[in-house]
Amino acid sequence: MNKACAIGTALAFAASGCQLAAKEGPNILYGPNEAQQAETYVAPIEDTFFNQCHDGEYDFDSRCIDFTQGYVQDAKNGVYLFNKTIEVNMFGMIGEQDLEGICSSFLLEDGLLLTAGHCEAAEPPLPPFATVTGAEYSITHEGKRYELEKIATGGDVDVALFRVKNPEGLPYLPFALGDTDKITEGNVVYLFGYTGLSDVNVRDGIVGVKEDTSTESPEATGGYFEITNGADHGDSGGLVIGFRDGIPEILGVLCYRYNHHRGGTLKLGTIPEEIMRHLRK
Repeated sequence: MNKACAIGTALAFAASGCQLAAKEGPNILYGPNEAQQAETYVAPIEDTFFNQCHDGEYDFDSRCIDFTQGYVQDAKNGVYLFNKTIEVNMFGMIGEQDLEGICSSFLLEDGLLLTAGHCEAAEPPLPPFATVTGAEYSITHEGKRYELEKIATGGDVDVALFRVKNPEGLPYLPFALGDTDKITEGNVVYLFGYTGLSDVNVRDGIVGVKEDTSTESPEATGGYFEITNGADHGDSGGLVIGFRDGIPEILGVLCYRYNHHRGGTLKLGTIPEEIMRHLRK
């Protein structure tokens, strides 16, 4: 018997090459009756992997995704640095302070832009006698700034919605909004954000705790889910996508808190209706 077949016959006896070798020489693995059964029996194989990739649910295995379709590059193109410029009054003198690249954000159709609420509210340390009298917002693309109009903030929910005043030529995300009520622990997700505020960082993650109820981040209760490779400094406001039967969908907004090193993702299903109404148009 061919040595390779002799080693593998117990695991793959249905392979034709091994069957022929077994017929040509004495059988050293089976008795007379068992040998006949081995030549004729083929075990039914259920293609569970195929079924998992075509079950209408969010994917658990990255092999369900055809990355040659350019999904990653499309997502990277739609993620932007978020900037804020504040107007400060000090003893009656008005000045500006630029908070450049404080967070990440991502652009949808119609010039709509999502980021984390604490990015919109960010302010530098100011002396007691200084007051903030105004703020302007922008994103950066290829060294150029695009002004933003604030539409709504989430209140207690860590999200803010803007509109790019002149979005012509800006790449946006060509993905549908996902259904975060359907995600579950173990689903594969992909994170896009300006980690360290240098360049768009892409990494994969796994959905862990679906609702964060940690004492470190009590504001997250009921509206966030934890992911491995979670948000880091600069990622706040970034994009999280999941894949349903290999097709990308937007699942949430990355959030990072200084006292919560794992970071988290705000579920789209938690975003207030005032904001979701704009996103559904």
